[in-house]
Amino acid sequence: MDLTALTLQELAVEIAALEGRRADVAEVFGPGRFTSKASLFNLVPGSAMDIRTGFDFSLAEDRDRARARLDAEKPALLVGSPMCLPFSAMQNF
Repeated sequence: MDLTALTLQELAVEIAALEGRRADVAEVFGPGRFTSKASLFNLVPGSAMDIRTGFDFSLAEDRDRARARLDAEKPALLVGSPMCLPFSAMQNF
């Protein structure tokens, strides 16, 4: 693994995994809004998986990679942020 290419958040995830700690919070469909703040609350950050962080969930291999990462991290809380598109039901709020 090339550690020079990792962000601080990704490095924190890798260190936690090496120490045998599980993640307290991980995030899907989000660039890290929740996981980046985890350490402020003494929580172990997990992965933030989104198209902006290298996960294209329309691809089966990226969905499998995300499942494997979540299986390894075993986060206590998984935050999912729904897409907000022009015809999304979220636009009705």
